[in-house]
Amino acid sequence: MPKNLTNAVVAIEDRRFYEHFGFDIIGFSRAMITNIFRKRYAQGASTITQQVAKNIFLTPNKTLRRKVQELLLSFWLEHKFSKDQIMALYLNRVYFGSGNYGANAASNWYFNKNVYDLNVREAAILAGMLKAPNRYNPILHRQKALERAQTVLMAMKKNDFLTEKQYQTASNMPVSDGQKYRVTGGKHFAHSPTFFSTIQLPCNVFIKPKDRGTAPTFEKYLDDFTEGYQDRKDFLLEVLAAILSNEDCAKFKKCVFLFGAGDSGKSQFLKLARMLVGENNSFIADLYTLVENEFAKAGLMNKRLTGYGDINFKRLKNTSLDLLKTIVGGDPIDGDVKFGDRVTFTFKGMAVYGANKMPVVSDERKQEIYNRMIIMPCNNVIPKEKQDGKLCEKMFAERDEIMKILYPYFKKVLNNNHFSEPQICIDTKKEYIETSNPVIVFIKECCEKRLNKVQKGDECTTGRMYDVFKEWYRQNYDKYDIPSQKVFKKEICNY
Repeated sequence: MPKNLTNAVVAIEDRRFYEHFGFDIIGFSRAMITNIFRKRYAQGASTITQQVAKNIFLTPNKTLRRKVQELLLSFWLEHKFSKDQIMALYLNRVYFGSGNYGANAASNWYFNKNVYDLNVREAAILAGMLKAPNRYNPILHRQKALERAQTVLMAMKKNDFLTEKQYQTASNMPVSDGQKYRVTGGKHFAHSPTFFSTIQLPCNVFIKPKDRGTAPTFEKYLDDFTEGYQDRKDFLLEVLAAILSNEDCAKFKKCVFLFGAGDSGKSQFLKLARMLVGENNSFIADLYTLVENEFAKAGLMNKRLTGYGDINFKRLKNTSLDLLKTIVGGDPIDGDVKFGDRVTFTFKGMAVYGANKMPVVSDERKQEIYNRMIIMPCNNVIPKEKQDGKLCEKMFAERDEIMKILYPYFKKVLNNNHFSEPQICIDTKKEYIETSNPVIVFIKECCEKRLNKVQKGDECTTGRMYDVFKEWYRQNYDKYDIPSQKVFKKEICNY
């Protein structure tokens, strides 16, 4: 790690890092006295080594047992590794906000440069973010970040990492514009009210019909993907336009599922969307990961697209579907940004998934989730010998023309405040709702075949049926998420 950054981190986070043995007795005593006098937890005393131990080996739970484990692991780390190696472990894993883990990822995201190219002031900004990554985010809260950086520079001077002259010079060093960053294929810009997309198509631009873009590779792909149906093309163009817009797309309250087994172009659609919106503007994770990982939730902040190509949803839990409802409904989401630091935010982008199998919804809130789904069947499977491995790169090269094609579709969605669902999507969702209910599937598979064989004296009560259903559900779905007997009876009555 570059000296500018390590010196800044040591000065502000753990000034006796190169002197202690993994546990700072002086710092611990000072923190204890401060907390006693203030009658609250006002100051921490974890060393960088302790934080490495916690980040790599332990959970963020604040218990006495965990602190003892952390301390013992710190001693082991100090014995096993050099100070520079421990510092590298820390800076390569620590969270810097906006979904960035590690100093190099943060440097590229906030300053559009490699971590080794940071000047002293930019290194001080990153070091200052460790206390509260979102509060001192140089893109969202630039003035606070600069003020915090000044505190770090003063600490560096106090700890003899900078002379007075170096301190004055560092205080006036330029800070790269965090709104601009590069991704493969060209320069992209963060979303703002001024621009329609990351490729800088202004919102108030007017494109005449005769100036409509021509992107032959993209249009040929779209034609193959939709089997030539114009209504499906229009729908996908609306979705792509919404992803690339600076609008709060959660207001549409929809999650699009590109559904179908085999390689029909689903993954290429998602990859192209991520390339056009900018890799740093998109967030890629399946819903199961979002439920299990608080950090993944926090990574949704300020992102435009969430989804993952070709997911098998069969074992998805209802908690995951609830989160899907929250994301596409524009509801507040809680995230854990740095071991105990909480943040509440709203995902403002589009949720699009490629799915080989659709999720099963079995609880009472299923209708709320169904209402947020648009399911587009993708059945035109492309043989491997006809697949083009460079297809997305070729389409990305046509990005300026693609933006011209998309603009009228964006205006249409904005004016209508909803997507134009093709009839095939409506029919597919209707069929999905009928076949995805596990109680109905159970009745058709296990009960209807037996109706003509009922003997006099049979006592086939709903209670006995439910016992059989539970075992069937464990074998076919999720043994930890079985619908209640009340739900089971209600579904049978409705059916």
